[in-house]
Amino acid sequence: MSAGNVHRSQFAQAQRLTAQYEAARAEAARLLNTPDEKSIVWTRGTTEAINMVAQCYARPVCDPAMKLSSA
Repeated sequence: MSAGNVHRSQFAQAQRLTAQYEAARAEAARLLNTPDEKSIVWTRGTTEAINMVAQCYARPVCDPAMKLSSA
């Protein structure tokens, strides 16, 4: 098992992990037929992913006085 931080170190092990991480991103982009592999975003779970999408779409169009809720 490898331990290290992706995109965080110049050590060889971290560089290998970063390469594997980016290869997985490229493979996901290929499988999803995405033109830009940087559009692939990894999250820790469904809630984080939904919140991220909601923030990206809602923030530019919402008035600060608006209240949003979800069920």
